[in-house]
Amino acid sequence: MTAMSLPLGRAVIAHTAGRSCTDDQSCAEQVASIQTYQMIRLKYSDISYHYLVGGNGRVYEARSPSQQGAIAAGNNANSLAIAFIGNFDLESPTDAALAAAQSLLEHAVSQGELAQNYDLLGHRQLSATKSPGDALYTIIKSWPHWRNVGDVA
Repeated sequence: MTAMSLPLGRAVIAHTAGRSCTDDQSCAEQVASIQTYQMIRLKYSDISYHYLVGGNGRVYEARSPSQQGAIAAGNNANSLAIAFIGNFDLESPTDAALAAAQSLLEHAVSQGELAQNYDLLGHRQLSATKSPGDALYTIIKSWPHWRNVGDVA
């Protein structure tokens, strides 16, 4: 993995595009499944995201923020990768998941993982993908720090 210096200049919101979860057991199972798939099948060193957010409102730590993620080939530098567990093309994440992600962003700033003036992007702004799904993308565009691609340095 490639080391990164903290604080990072942007947060990138993605979705895992698989099954969602709503309770502690199903979310833990999904995180384990994602880790197995990415490490065994894709041969990654760890989960490609830094954090995962479950429908139960819990945040799961994956890759260290000081190690570059692997979600947007050629565009992972200086980025904190946060993935919502599930597919959010047609439906929105739970209110608990949305609140957890917003708290995570605030916590990342307070812990020096993200710069205070970070840019918030959707995964699709960096890669040819539908991630984070149309429904979630619409939501994050209203969050503080969201930037249009043309506005990002």
